[in-house]
Amino acid sequence: MSRLLEARGVFSISKPSREGDPLEVISDALSSARAHSIERDGHKLRFSAGPLRFVPSWNPLLQIDRGEIEVMKRNGTLEIRYRLRFWQLLALTGFLSGGAALMTFRRLGWHSIGLFALFFALSFGLNRLIGPWQFRELLRKSFAASSRRLRV
Repeated sequence: MSRLLEARGVFSISKPSREGDPLEVISDALSSARAHSIERDGHKLRFSAGPLRFVPSWNPLLQIDRGEIEVMKRNGTLEIRYRLRFWQLLALTGFLSGGAALMTFRRLGWHSIGLFALFFALSFGLNRLIGPWQFRELLRKSFAASSRRLRV
């Protein structure tokens, strides 16, 4: 179950040549995506986001509940490790799918349970797949935009 509700990833970025702090770049990107509770602890960042906040549907952190990011310097590159959690997404899609099943149960009977399962699997599954990809793109774009002012 934890693999379903958690995504881990690692990617590397070649060291840019100018001054700056990689965690500051990431923190700025998270702030621009309207994350809250961004906390820095050494070479790690922790943040909260999630679907239960007022942001547009294309927000790159919409599917993500909480996250941790760690930046390490290795062999001329920045290695960025992240861990993302999706508990609010599970709760929200379960609530909406369950509500839809209850509202249609009188008309459709037990078939509404099948529709509930299908709707839940599609909405949670697709959002769970899209979330880590959008997060990774947010980080890549923020480093690309700031490469002129970053040095590791």
